[in-house]
Amino acid sequence: MPSSQHDTSFSTWQDDFVRLRAVMLEEPPHRVIDVAERIAEASTDPMRVAQARQFVLAANINLRDRPGIRAALARASDAVENCPDLRLVGNFNALAAWSAYQSGSLKNCGTHLIKAERALSTMTERGEPAANAWRNLSLTYSIMGYHQEAEAAFTQMMAVSNVSLWDLGRMQAVVRCAIALDHRGDADGCATALRDLLVDIPDESELDPPSREWLNFAARRLTALGHPSGIRLSGSVDLPVFREVRLLAQACDLISAGDGEDALKVLDHPDVQGNVAGAAEPLRIRSLALSSLGRYAEALAAERQVIANISDQSDRLRPLLLDSVGALLDHEHLRKTAARYADAAMTDPLTGLPNRRRLERFVRDLVARGSDAMVGMLDLDGFKTINDTYGHATGDQVLQRVAGILARSIRIGDLLARSGGDEFVVVLPEATVADADGIGARINEAVTGDDWQRMVIDIPVSISIGWAPLKPGFVGVADALHDADQAMYRVKRSRRKRLNRA
Repeated sequence: MPSSQHDTSFSTWQDDFVRLRAVMLEEPPHRVIDVAERIAEASTDPMRVAQARQFVLAANINLRDRPGIRAALARASDAVENCPDLRLVGNFNALAAWSAYQSGSLKNCGTHLIKAERALSTMTERGEPAANAWRNLSLTYSIMGYHQEAEAAFTQMMAVSNVSLWDLGRMQAVVRCAIALDHRGDADGCATALRDLLVDIPDESELDPPSREWLNFAARRLTALGHPSGIRLSGSVDLPVFREVRLLAQACDLISAGDGEDALKVLDHPDVQGNVAGAAEPLRIRSLALSSLGRYAEALAAERQVIANISDQSDRLRPLLLDSVGALLDHEHLRKTAARYADAAMTDPLTGLPNRRRLERFVRDLVARGSDAMVGMLDLDGFKTINDTYGHATGDQVLQRVAGILARSIRIGDLLARSGGDEFVVVLPEATVADADGIGARINEAVTGDDWQRMVIDIPVSISIGWAPLKPGFVGVADALHDADQAMYRVKRSRRKRLNRA
């Protein structure tokens, strides 16, 4: 039966994986999307649907199709929520981290990397599907320049399946690690690493086409450094993700042949953008081409650009580490805040904050004691846009992040609760209107001042707060929240009017 007529009615997720992986390696990404979409639409098995959606996402990443990636990301996120299998959770987050890094959303990238590592480290599944999840995490680490982490992920990949040493994931990780040495001035170290990689290459029939592309590039890059390898492998993969590798290999060939001018023309090709081998690599090869032409001043300028690019990458990745630490600190603060309400029946499972039941008891106790208090209703602005654009998984991350920001913005003894959806409630015992306004301003500044661009690009995150005093005649939380809710909607209406006038 032709593959286009393949009957998916009685397939298992294992059958789907074998088929989709083969299509991914041998056919264009549009074909992968077509096959995976049909599986997802025809199946009622959450495992098969989630896996197929992840192949669609991977294919769109290979196409560098930004709108396609965004749509596939949202669908894959929803699908994995319905099937929280550890392999699928890990693989989804590895792909989502890759996508976030390419789009510049470093905070989101860091969150996904942590989730991927945790899920896959907990996974007990073995076999090629499990290895593929570790492969995708290894590739993401490699692309970001985290070469030790990429090697560690590849070691895990080897541990769960009988993966070839010539696997695509290892080829990319080793080559990127080698050329990173050259970018930092260690050309000899780069040459040694590339020579070690090219020793005892198996027969071409044992290599998949993408692995051959990377080995070809490694051989030509080594020759451009003055160490001829004599290795040439046949075959090519006509994908955007491999065109740049092929063009860089061609430029290296021209440099080795003494044709630096044509090498520079190849490097000016629009497909050479530094997205695959690293932004510094085209600059370094340009420097080699200029040196071969005796244009040493220009070569030196190119080398300076390499150094500047490496420094820029370091500056971009440092906030990722700091944000990850910040997120962990927020989570720890949130955990301590929620620890006072350890009863699960009183706790919101997503944020760990007290829920409406705990809020009801807290307000009732305040009223019974005759205590003064201010009640605040807090609502995220435009949260539906975040969910619709990035999917519910990212929406949940935003809610957790906001919960952490709120927890560190209130006083000891105040109550912060999640009312539901994107609404939170703050109760301030023994507080005046001025106290509430001051805390509200602090919350607004903390929420809007957070660097949301690394999590949800081009969507501002802000919060509207309405305050009302707790009145002696209140008999329940609904009474307490009514006035605050009305005040919050007045704030929202006033904000919309200001935006419309602007």
